[in-house]
Formats: sequence, C-alpha cells, structure tokens
Amino acid sequence: PWFQVAEEILGNDVSLNYVGVVVARQGDSDQNWHIDGVHIDKTQHKSPDRIIVFCPLSDLNKDTGCTEMIPTSHLFRPDQSQFRTVSHLPRVRHYLPAGTPLAMDYRLWHRGLQNSANADRFLLYTVFERASRKRRLEDTARGNLAKFIRTSTSTT
Repeated sequence: PWFQVAEEILGNDVSLNYVGVVVARQGDSDQNWHIDGVHIDKTQHKSPDRIIVFCPLSDLNKDTGCTEMIPTSHLFRPDQSQFRTVSHLPRVRHYLPAGTPLAMDYRLWHRGLQNSANADRFLLYTVFERASRKRRLEDTARGNLAKFIRTSTSTT
C-alpha cells in the first residue's frame, strides 16, 4: 500500500530501495540529529528523489519515545547538511499507534528519542527512490567495479 504513496510523491518511476528495522532498546538515549541524504542539486531546491516510510511496530508514546523531526528542514538552503542551519526551527514529535505509517523526505532532519519504557521499540522503515536514479547509481558502481578489476589484474 505504501508504493502508491511513493508514486504520488516521486512519480511513476519508483523503486523500493531497501527495507530495515530500527530497534531502540529500553534505556537507549536520544539519537543524534541527522539526515539520511542531501540535495543532489547544490544550487536550488528540487522535489525529492527518495522518501522514507516509517511504520512503528510498537506504540510510540512518551515512554517508548518516537521520531522527532524538524518540518521544512528538507528545503534547500546553503550548507543544509549542517545542523546549525536548522537547529532554531520548531520541532514535532509523532506519537503513533503501532501500524500507523508516516512518510518523510529523505533530506529531513530527524532523530529517534529516548526509550524509557520497559520494552524495546521497533520501527520498520522502507526507502523508495526514483528508479532512474537507482539505475544511474548501479551503472556507475558497475563501471567503477569493472575499472577496479581491470586495474587490479593489469598490475599482477
């Protein structure tokens, strides 16, 4: 069902990039603020080429913690990869029941909050991206690998 959301945001050229689970063990502290990707165009804001869909597998509340985000922090600004450029912006916390998905631009500043509950917190995430971008990256990786193999075998 999340594929349709990804298509609405990214267009029809969508690919599932990967799936994972984040576990916050009981007693874990706040994560550091971070982004999962940067702007491809370093001169202006472009629409997203990747999104993340989070889906908590356990309820998110003040005890279990949740994901805290800085809305609009994904919008282009010079030096956007530096937290200080967005640290003054308002923050939101999403306390959600288990099974409630939340989509986010890959470039949004966020962090997981402390888990002070008596149980671990589980969060499923999926990353979708434009398939054409994924193909370009795969082609580049294949080309670099072939170049590495040619260089390595020619020196032996």
